[in-house]
Amino acid sequence: MRRFLFSTNHKDIGTLYIILAVIGGVVGTIMSIAIRAELMHPASRFSRIGADAAGVDPAMALDGGKNLYNVFITAHGVLMIFYMVMPALIAATPTGSFRS
Repeated sequence: MRRFLFSTNHKDIGTLYIILAVIGGVVGTIMSIAIRAELMHPASRFSRIGADAAGVDPAMALDGGKNLYNVFITAHGVLMIFYMVMPALIAATPTGSFRS
């Protein structure tokens, strides 16, 4: 583990970018499934989970927990671009992909 975290070797850094892209893809996929679950059952308990997690009664929350869907869409987009696509593209450059 120490080899990867403190390395200046381009092959190790490329491997870390690939690992980050895979983890970002998995988390983004989980968020996508949650978004689709919300679309399947609109205004369900899932949409009020944000207010529940904060310890606030959903009926008393400022937006009644209705903003969580928008937060998930935005977070999904940011996560997929900056934690999956960008590391994958960086790893695909000669720094990461050409193993010699």
